[in-house]
Amino acid sequence: MAGFSHGSRLTVAAFAMAMAVAALLSGRPALASEPASAEPADPLTAVYYRFSVVEYCSLADPQVATGFVLARDRILAETGAADDAHRRARIAGWTAADLEWSNRGLGGFRRWCETEGSEAAAGFLAEGAATTP
Repeated sequence: MAGFSHGSRLTVAAFAMAMAVAALLSGRPALASEPASAEPADPLTAVYYRFSVVEYCSLADPQVATGFVLARDRILAETGAADDAHRRARIAGWTAADLEWSNRGLGGFRRWCETEGSEAAAGFLAEGAATTP
């Protein structure tokens, strides 16, 4: 490859191998027509994942953001998560969404937005509506 040294080709190959191993270890099907949801099981991590999906899909508006804040605060009150656990959950949720967006490939995020993104935005809207007097 022009412009690449032997060392950089090895680095690229090692990265590709690491990504393949990570995909295998994640338990998600690699060649499925519709990838399984990458939403984390932990409720606090999941709420950050869902809002990140909403943001990637350009579905965040003030009402959706308010619903997210209400959902997050409800989960924090229910779980009593310490600041450090909250920080780890926030980072894990953002990271899971970022990896899933990357996993969808060029243009593949459109279906993700039509399904998970729309469902997440609707959930946040419902959360806000449920708490509005």
